[in-house]
Amino acid sequence: MPLEFARLVFMAFSVMTAIAASYIALLLIGRIADRSRTHPLWWVIGSSLVFGTGIFSMHFIGILTYHSASPVQYDPILLCISLLGAFNAAFPAFYVLRTTNPPKRHLYFSGFFIGFGVLFMHYTGNAAAQVPGNAQFALMPFLLSIAIAFSFSIAALRIFSRTRKQPESSARKLLSAIVLGVMISGAHYTGMQAVSYSTASAGPASFTNMGLAFVVSALIVLLLAIAGYLAYLDRKQLINEKLYLSKIRESERRFRRLAEISPEAIAIHSDGKLLYVNKACLEMFGETDADKLIGTAVLDYVHPNYHDIAKSRIASMNQGLSTPPAEQLWVTPKGISHEVELTGMSIEFEGTSAVQLLIRDITVQKQIERELELNRQRYESLFENNPDGIFSMDLSGRLIDVNDSLVHLLGYSRKELLEESFHAFADHHQLEIAEEKFQMALNGIIQNYETVGIHKSGRRVSLRITNMPIVTDGQVTGVYGIAKDISAEKGALAMLAESEEKYRSLFDYNLDAVFEMDKDGRFVNANSMTEELSDYTREELIGIDFTPLIAENLERVQSFFTSAVSGEAVNFEQRIKRKDGNIIEVDINAVPKRRNGEIDGVFAIVRDITEKKASEQKINNLAFTDQLTELPNRHWFYQNIRDVLSRTEEHQQKIAVLLVDFDDFKNVNDLLGHFGGDQFLKIVANRIHSCLGPWDTISRFGGDEFIIVSENTTEAKAHALAETILDVMREPVQLLGQEFSVTLSIGIAIQTGCESDGEELIKEADFAMYSAKENGKNNVQVFTRELNSQMTRKTQLEQALKKALDE
Repeated sequence: MPLEFARLVFMAFSVMTAIAASYIALLLIGRIADRSRTHPLWWVIGSSLVFGTGIFSMHFIGILTYHSASPVQYDPILLCISLLGAFNAAFPAFYVLRTTNPPKRHLYFSGFFIGFGVLFMHYTGNAAAQVPGNAQFALMPFLLSIAIAFSFSIAALRIFSRTRKQPESSARKLLSAIVLGVMISGAHYTGMQAVSYSTASAGPASFTNMGLAFVVSALIVLLLAIAGYLAYLDRKQLINEKLYLSKIRESERRFRRLAEISPEAIAIHSDGKLLYVNKACLEMFGETDADKLIGTAVLDYVHPNYHDIAKSRIASMNQGLSTPPAEQLWVTPKGISHEVELTGMSIEFEGTSAVQLLIRDITVQKQIERELELNRQRYESLFENNPDGIFSMDLSGRLIDVNDSLVHLLGYSRKELLEESFHAFADHHQLEIAEEKFQMALNGIIQNYETVGIHKSGRRVSLRITNMPIVTDGQVTGVYGIAKDISAEKGALAMLAESEEKYRSLFDYNLDAVFEMDKDGRFVNANSMTEELSDYTREELIGIDFTPLIAENLERVQSFFTSAVSGEAVNFEQRIKRKDGNIIEVDINAVPKRRNGEIDGVFAIVRDITEKKASEQKINNLAFTDQLTELPNRHWFYQNIRDVLSRTEEHQQKIAVLLVDFDDFKNVNDLLGHFGGDQFLKIVANRIHSCLGPWDTISRFGGDEFIIVSENTTEAKAHALAETILDVMREPVQLLGQEFSVTLSIGIAIQTGCESDGEELIKEADFAMYSAKENGKNNVQVFTRELNSQMTRKTQLEQALKKALDE
């Protein structure tokens, strides 16, 4: 074969080698994006090895072809460095390209590394080839090789990136490989032009290097054939997978159409993230845009109480294990809770292992179940805990269920009751009525009646029975019964009748006036003594209020009535006016009248105490009045002085006590006798009384002594009153044909402070009165501290003299 022709063949072969290696490498890289591939790093390494081997082979063949006329030896170290450089430059470039849609900066990065690898491989390989002669470098070819390497690399990778996802991109991948292969070849042969050897032998052609080239080329062809075959098998598998994926996608499209019209909510998730939700699921979540849910975590919608269960189920389904339906509580983004039943299964969705969830909203169903369960519990509670006997009967009257209350009511065991019909426990005298009521209940009419049941001991039990039809699917299938023991009620009614009779006896035949009033004070009932007391008939009283009968202090009476209506028992005395106009005094006891626990009026008992009050007044007059002068006596004085002192203390006023004693009254008694003395006392008592003002009171203190209490007074006023009395007494008294001159000695005690009491004032007035007698009688003396000292010394002297005489 002519040398030039061989060179052309090997040059073409080198170009084809570069294109083939680029195509296989790009084909392998394109397969890395397939998620079904495991260990993508090994695929990147394999692609780098194929590409590095291809460009190394292309370079080696090109070197041998270019220097076929000269013997060429190689530096093994530089040769290995050039090969490793091609591998290392291809690896980062292909590692970046493993992603499905790399950004532009990643493409420029990969193009740079591939171009750098080709140039590194070329010039390091040139350095490894030991060609005779001196090497000379041309700048322009060198720069051109660099431009070709980087520009063509970037262009090829951009074509590859844009077409790698398209099913019909094989031709474009080949175009990318051709561009990349041409770049490798162009960079190589342009770079070869950048280096020349001045003393290169131009002797006859030698096929020693050509033979080596043929051997290396054969090995490379074999390697590329094996790689190409593997690529072909992978391509075939890829076609089958695409066909399979096409079928899967068609199945998914059908699934989506079915899922969209499904009334049940369907959701698909992978790794816990939602990939798909159907329309029913959107409606359940209250959303209209599926994008708001896609990509969110499934656990975001599971109630925290169910997180552990949900995680366990997701892990089981991810492992391909079947999981039974489960009930959970889900919460929508708007916070609305749904009780759901979940059924999950592992599926393949859009080429990804995923889990399909069938979500059935059972909120209403669970609510109905809870209500049914609640109704069942209520029925059971009503049935078992009802104090009345409850039973159910079939169409023949046979007992089919009874509660404990009926067992206790009739004394039979549950088993004994369920072996018989109701006829066995009814009084035979009333059995016909019970049977008639049962039949009417079977006709759909609720029955209420009273009867008598027979206890196991033979005792008769009064019962109130209610029979109700049991209706199932519109048909009467039995009768419910409620048996209430009314024995106590019957006894209570009898006692009530007896109590009513006793009440009527007490009411009608009471010796006091007894009547009832409503809450407004109107008479609603009255006995005969009320008629006699008020002089009104019962008919006249019913319907009128009590105010026309009140003779005085109406507001006071209304206050007592209000207290009684408020629940308080009251007792008070009052003067009332009869129909005939007479005024009588009565004693009233009023108590609240209750009905069903509520106060609805007042019950009153009234007694005529007119005569009693007259007797009490008479007795009071005898006890507190001097029978001779008809003035208050000593007992009344002591009672009155306490009240006066209390009033003066409250109003911060002063009082004066005047003690009046007749001078030489004993002479009058001796002359006229006791009768004449009494008449004398009456006359002078009237004279003294005529001198008193509205704040003054007089009492006969004893014998011929009178005591006067003057309220709200001063020492001057009290002294003036005493002088007035002395002036009145200067007029002689004409009695029994004789004329008597009257002289008085008056002692005055003025209250000096709140510490003064009645006894102290009397004592002081007595001291002052005796001082008046010692000062010549018929005068007035006011008690002072000096007088008190004189009296004290006199008393002490008298006691000392008496003691000395006794010794």
